[in-house]
Amino acid sequence: MSNNDETVQDVAEYNSMKMELVEHNDAEERGHSDENGEFVEIVEVNTMEVGGGEQVTKQDKMKKSFKTATRPNYFLAAQITNTTILARLKEVQENICGKNEALRKAAIAIPTSHIKLNALHLDGESVKKVQTILQNSLEPIKEMLKTEALKITVDKIGHFGKEVVFADITKDEEFENLKKIQRYFSGIMGDYEVDRKFKPNIPIMKFTKLRGKKRVKISPKEIYSEVENTHFGVENIQTIQLLSMMDKKDANGYYKSYQEIQLFDEKMTENCDAAATTSENPKVENKKAEVITKMRPNFFLASPITNPEILDKLKEVQASMLGKNRNLERAAVRICTSHITLKVMHLDEEGVRRVQTILQDSREPLKELLKTDTLKITVDKIGHFGKEVVFADITKDEEFENLKKINKYFSEVVSAYDSEPTREFNPHITLMKLGNMRGKKRVKKIEREIYSELENTHFGVENVRTIQLLSMKDKKDENGYYKSYQEIQLFDTEKCGNSDENGEFVEIVEVNTMEVGGDEQ
Repeated sequence: MSNNDETVQDVAEYNSMKMELVEHNDAEERGHSDENGEFVEIVEVNTMEVGGGEQVTKQDKMKKSFKTATRPNYFLAAQITNTTILARLKEVQENICGKNEALRKAAIAIPTSHIKLNALHLDGESVKKVQTILQNSLEPIKEMLKTEALKITVDKIGHFGKEVVFADITKDEEFENLKKIQRYFSGIMGDYEVDRKFKPNIPIMKFTKLRGKKRVKISPKEIYSEVENTHFGVENIQTIQLLSMMDKKDANGYYKSYQEIQLFDEKMTENCDAAATTSENPKVENKKAEVITKMRPNFFLASPITNPEILDKLKEVQASMLGKNRNLERAAVRICTSHITLKVMHLDEEGVRRVQTILQDSREPLKELLKTDTLKITVDKIGHFGKEVVFADITKDEEFENLKKINKYFSEVVSAYDSEPTREFNPHITLMKLGNMRGKKRVKKIEREIYSELENTHFGVENVRTIQLLSMKDKKDENGYYKSYQEIQLFDTEKCGNSDENGEFVEIVEVNTMEVGGDEQ
């Protein structure tokens, strides 16, 4: 090869490298995660023109060397195992991608979620040395931290320039302990560490994964602004792992681990909704792999609609709508399933037991909170969500405020299991839901014309007396109603009967005669 050819090749390599580096120039930080979620250091790119053409300088050669010789290929990290955090990370991703499907390619695979401590460059021999260092670090770290648990709060969303959107780590006392661990490893692994900057986060989206001429132009803050204050949950850090960036991911999509230590007693570090054990436990690995499908709500807290007047008028409105469009029949929610949803949750077996206890113990705190002997909710007028859902609305009066207090109470006491922590409380009784329809003949929208003449219907007043923990997935009972796992009665029966349309008292008896239409809530 001639000297001229070598120069051309060097320039081509340099330009390729420069384009990759320039992509990162807008970043607020000097480093962030690459497309695999790993750290990429950004170095300055200075170009010179010599003899009318761009030439590769000694400094440029050094940058190329960085890419081939000192790019991190291993890292120390704590894996995210709390299924609530994983579910909310996915929920935020879906919210962002829902604004523009082209952004889906920028989504980080949720099963890889972790908090990175140190980015390393290791060869075969140094891998063995770091394995030994990590193995011998358990006691020094425990002595340094002087604690039996390390609870890291994942809260709010941030971004690096226009490139990375991430779930942030709260800068509290626990964060300082995490920082101590990172500095400890920096001190004893300095020869292998690529970058010592420590800004822990959990990447959610990386927009540099969007390649080509049609790369989407985005403003990160705008696309996540409505979920910016998401509280993801608390991760009880249990293990520190030496992970490879270059090896093939394992069967569950997580990084190959070369060594790990367990910092604390397993019982002391159990996550609130998923027992976080080592990655050697296949049951836990399967749970991580299934998190995408298990994140959807599978239980909910609700109060059933028992007033016959309301149920009859709901049925009348539905019949009128179906009379104008029979194609909506599959979208119709069976009236006998009518209820007001207070909170939707994702629960595993342990979560069910805990929420059962929480609900059972909630009667007195709720009565103290409400300071009333009855809760009368007025069901009045028809509303809609876009053209997808039509519902009977709840009047926003003083009684509604009490219902809101109940929702807020449960938002706090079952926050670890809340599937929709950022959604505004908007109670209603669903009449039609296009989501219940399946197949090619699905109706695309519910036109307002089919219910406009009944839009001001007054349905009646529901005297709320019970709150139930109901399952969306279990087989329905003999009456077609959701399986109930727990129920509390807020008020005495004689004080909370419903009145019919003539003002006559109607005693409420146990109602479990409701059917479900699909998975409607």
